[in-house]
Amino acid sequence: MRAWGGSWCDALINGDFIESYLSLTKPTRMKTALLLHLTFVTLGSAFAVEKARPLSHQVAELLISRSGTRQSEGISLLAKERNGIVTSLVHDLSSRNSMRIGAAAFEVAVIFSPWARSQESSSRFIQFTTIYELRRPVRRASAIPEANDIRRALMDAFTWLRKRSEAEPPDFLNEDSMKSVTWALGEFSTDDTVDWALVELGEIKSPYITEKLFMLCQDHMGSPPIFRADLICGNSSEAEVKKFMVEQSAALAKATAELRRSWQSLKLKSTEQRMEASISSWRSLIVPKMRQYSGSYFHNGWLSTEFAPLIRYGGAALPLLKTQRAKESDLGERAIWDYFIAAITGATDETTVRTLLNGSDAQREMACEIIAASGEQKWASDLENLKMVNDYHLGKASQALAACLGARSIPYLERIHARYPKESDTEYALKELKARDAQGDPRRRLWYRQ
Repeated sequence: MRAWGGSWCDALINGDFIESYLSLTKPTRMKTALLLHLTFVTLGSAFAVEKARPLSHQVAELLISRSGTRQSEGISLLAKERNGIVTSLVHDLSSRNSMRIGAAAFEVAVIFSPWARSQESSSRFIQFTTIYELRRPVRRASAIPEANDIRRALMDAFTWLRKRSEAEPPDFLNEDSMKSVTWALGEFSTDDTVDWALVELGEIKSPYITEKLFMLCQDHMGSPPIFRADLICGNSSEAEVKKFMVEQSAALAKATAELRRSWQSLKLKSTEQRMEASISSWRSLIVPKMRQYSGSYFHNGWLSTEFAPLIRYGGAALPLLKTQRAKESDLGERAIWDYFIAAITGATDETTVRTLLNGSDAQREMACEIIAASGEQKWASDLENLKMVNDYHLGKASQALAACLGARSIPYLERIHARYPKESDTEYALKELKARDAQGDPRRRLWYRQ
């Protein structure tokens, strides 16, 4: 008997599916039929979405590509067809179809925001690992001529999706569409967007939906996160689940009140005062953590994911960031502000980076973060020589090489891999880059999901 899982899929591909299907037990046949139904319905809907908007899809894919030639094609096509693309996307955002809304939100973000393109590019892979990228300018697209129409369509779409999620059984496509819409809305946000989001927060009971709006608000405000929805084990008892929900509701109520107070104070401030407040709040989070962990700021992935709210102020924040940098006496703490400056400008301070490269394990890792955020290629040999210094495995060195040089990092990674064949970061980066060299850019999933 064929096991439930992958063998019937192989049989479908190989042409003996009917025989394989009939060999299953009745309950398993029912599971298989249900899964096939859901798969074909979802794929059929996805293909319909792709077919309905070929031009916006094409432009988005060209702009996401790491190929300079393909990016130039996308820019030219967007300049030629901009009005039609925007009209089509705004129409889809108003369609009352969750998949079309999610796809349109995804595409409008990556079409108009280099930052969103780099987020999407950094999340894609063919098989082995992602390759980081940070594109500039980092500022939001709030000032483009079409921003008002796009912003209004996104806000209306979120309200419709939110009401739908409350009235109907859980639907992962609806949930993903809300994620896509809030992500896109962050690329066009204004103070009015935050005011709207706070009104929406008063209508939402689910902490998981609320979390999306919290992220939108705090990204616009430039502040660190104050609320993230927790999860509970599926094997928890009914009493444990009830206790968890009470605790989540209390945490949400407290965070919402704090968010409202913060925004009422912040919205009265000038842009410069907001940036000063943002720098102060991030320093209050980062520096104590570094001092607690011997100069290391523990985090998942790359720093730009967490530090985006401050980075997104862009060039306007540079004078204040440089002033704060000059106030720091500790190398590691001063390097934090070098990181923000490099992320915004694409340039590193050579003296600081060289000192970090010869410093502690935590300082060398920060050097990798700064180099990767800048995208500068001149550090390739330094990154190659950084592996396994003091017997410390520094995965970020290989990852930064791949991020800055792309396919041109393959010779460097091959030499590292020859020296340390069991080191996984180098191995997977090397395999991924070679796969891209053979197959082309990694593609997004069949639907818009991120």
